[in-house]
Amino acid sequence: MQGLKEIGLSDNEIKVFLELNKEGSRSVWDVATKTKIKRTTTYDVIKSLIQKNLVSVKNEDKKQLYFAVEPNVLLEQINLKKDILTQTVDELIKIRKEFVAESVITKFNGVEGIRTAMNMLLLNKKDIYGWGNNKLSEKILSFYPENFAQKRIDKKVKLFAIIEPGKKFFANNDSFSKTTEIRHHIMMKNQNVVYFIQEGKVLFLKMNALKPEVVVIEDEEYYKSQKELFDYLWSNSKD
Repeated sequence: MQGLKEIGLSDNEIKVFLELNKEGSRSVWDVATKTKIKRTTTYDVIKSLIQKNLVSVKNEDKKQLYFAVEPNVLLEQINLKKDILTQTVDELIKIRKEFVAESVITKFNGVEGIRTAMNMLLLNKKDIYGWGNNKLSEKILSFYPENFAQKRIDKKVKLFAIIEPGKKFFANNDSFSKTTEIRHHIMMKNQNVVYFIQEGKVLFLKMNALKPEVVVIEDEEYYKSQKELFDYLWSNSKD
């Protein structure tokens, strides 16, 4: 199961965990026989799963028997790890702001790289401002703009966007309307670079079909200058 791999289980750990999840308490010998894994290896795998709180042990008739915990425990562990990771990220952001005074410039290549950079904008839930050729973005990035919009709406992150005249966004519902404001400007029609800015961050997306890429600049001064440009374009754009 891909989900078990995503939480860090090895192939053997997955085999053993699934086998223990099928029936009641089992011996090492029984699990090894069913999974066709060497008995000594099976014992090591079970020991590892016990350390990860996914398997428990009990004594019965002077034998040690093992059984898998309830599947819901997996969700509890994932949520716990998520909370710990969120706290760690917050601490890293504070350290970064305190000690990184100069601009941080990162380049991501390809459509997958653009997706990674765009998803970064959803981490802090601050307003996003964007302008560029929306039709070209949808052509290069395929279904990702729609996917990004849905995740943005779910997180209640507002977007103020300037796109080419005559182009409408794919979504048109209450949730979209509450989190999105769109205006149109003729200049966006021939743009092959799309811009997104968020407090302290600027993204330049080069929409080249053969070599799409994005440059991310983390710098307050860059953001402020681009925000002034956006405000000017916004005031001269039509609903």
